[in-house]
This record gives sequence, structure tokens and C-alpha cells, in this order.
Amino acid sequence: RVPAGQLHFDLVTDRESTLTRLKIEMELSGRYADMRTFIHNLETSKDFVVIDNVEIGELGEAGALNVTLRASTYFRGADLQ
Repeated sequence: RVPAGQLHFDLVTDRESTLTRLKIEMELSGRYADMRTFIHNLETSKDFVVIDNVEIGELGEAGALNVTLRASTYFRGADLQ
């Protein structure tokens, strides 16, 4: 289990595309093994998700990590309604 801190979402549309991009930024904290499992589950999800960036830092607690993960997924315009 990986507890989520702040979550940010942003919809990005491009006039030259039929797709809308949902940008997601989440702050997570937990043990290394839990972070690996979370990222693996995200990468192997049946939904199309692109991991754009991962930033990792240590927390004061032994073995705990602070992770900022940025990801994107895409929808056709009609799928958002």
C-alpha cells in the first residue's frame, strides 16, 4: 500500500488531435518495495498510462521514500462526456 499525498490533474487539448490528455501528478510516500509494486501495477494496468517522470527522495524515517510521479493518459473527446 502506498499512501497518496497531493494529487493534481490537468486536461490538455490539442486542436490538431482527436485525443485529450489527462496529466496527473501525485505525491507518494512509503517503502521502496511498495513503490516498486505501485509503479509495476501502473505500468501493467489494462488502461493506457504513460509514466512521464519519477522523482525520488528519502524521508527521515529509515527506508521511507518520498516520490513525485507524473503520468498521462489519453481519451477521445467523446469518452470524456
